Amino acid sequence: MRVRVTRNDEIGDLGHAFNDMAERLETLLTAERRLLQDISHELRSPLARLNIAIELARRAEDRDAAALLFDGITVTGADRSEQIVTLVIVGAIFGAITSFVKPVIALFSLPVIVLTFGLFLLVINALMLLLTSVIADGLDLGFHVDGFVTAVLGSIVISIVSALVSIVLPDA
Repeated sequence: MRVRVTRNDEIGDLGHAFNDMAERLETLLTAERRLLQDISHELRSPLARLNIAIELARRAEDRDAAALLFDGITVTGADRSEQIVTLVIVGAIFGAITSFVKPVIALFSLPVIVLTFGLFLLVINALMLLLTSVIADGLDLGFHVDGFVTAVLGSIVISIVSALVSIVLPDA
């Protein structure tokens, strides 16, 4: 909101000061919106989600907090830093798989997805998690998912976390 200033006295100076303040506020609000858009984009990337998970795991009281959720998903390593590096690499693999392989599988299984009202997407997510585990085993990383049921449960957790991130940080 701008004030039309035609006077050259104190009232005119006050109008100019108001316009300067309004301009600064507009600049700050625009910068805040841009920052929120950037943060939203960064938190949606798989590596950023993994970094958040790593930070939460680092702050956890129990060293095996992930094992409390699912005994069938294991991350092994000599020490905690090696496990974190393994999780970062696995996150990159999972991100690549969900970016390139999952859309192709979802396209070919579209009739099944429609018939199951989208529940088959959980099966696809579980298959992507199992494929990540197979690739990690092939690269001799310390990440393994034991069985399909564990993969389905893990994919449910991934879906819930992704939905929560989407709710908290909507698209701009």
